[in-house]
This record gives sequence, structure tokens and C-alpha cells, in this order.
Amino acid sequence: MKRILYLALLILSISSCSNREYVFLLENSNKDKLDKLPIEVILDNKKVYNGKLKIVNYSPSFETFSQVTTNNVSILTVKIADKTFTYDILYPINKYVIISPFIKDNEVMCVINTSEEKFRLE
Repeated sequence: MKRILYLALLILSISSCSNREYVFLLENSNKDKLDKLPIEVILDNKKVYNGKLKIVNYSPSFETFSQVTTNNVSILTVKIADKTFTYDILYPINKYVIISPFIKDNEVMCVINTSEEKFRLE
């Protein structure tokens, strides 16, 4: 009985080590043109976030969500309105990802900022 328990714990610990969790922060801008635009965030063909952009009156705010994957290299796709942005992200180098949509020359753009450690947002 003890062997079965130890074997189960070993399998559980090995499987949990193979999971990699990305943490995403979606920046809510203060630009009116981005208000209520639909946004989708997809990681390795799995929808991670589906919602609408919100504007804030002062400094940018962030929404946080996460996704677990088993890949070392993942494909991050961000769809805002009718535009699609694709990025390759590496675990653990890009574990934390800030998604920042913005307007440039009347076009919606999106950049990401990545880090191995948590961001200090002040």
C-alpha cells in the first residue's frame, strides 16, 4: 500500500513539474479610441482571455490572468478588433507578460513586455 502511495506521489510531482504557468497582465489604456474594442488572447491555440478593452481616466490599470502549458516555446496570439498580433514566448524567460494595446497613426497596435520575474508596477 505504501509503495502505491509513494508511486502516486512521485507521478504527481513529476507531472506538476512539467506544467509551466504564464502570467499575463492586460494594460487598460486611457485612450478613448480603444474603449470597448474586443480583445482575445490565445496561447498555443487555447483561448486564455476574451473580453473588451476598458479605458481609465488616469494612469493605466491592469487585468491579470494566467494559463498553464507544457511547452517551453509557446505562441501568443492577441486579436484586437480585426487585427492579429503573434509572438513567440519562451518559458521561463518570458514567464510574465504585459500586453499593451495602443493607437499609432489611427491604427490599433499591440506590444508585449516580458520578464522572468514579477513586474513591479508602481
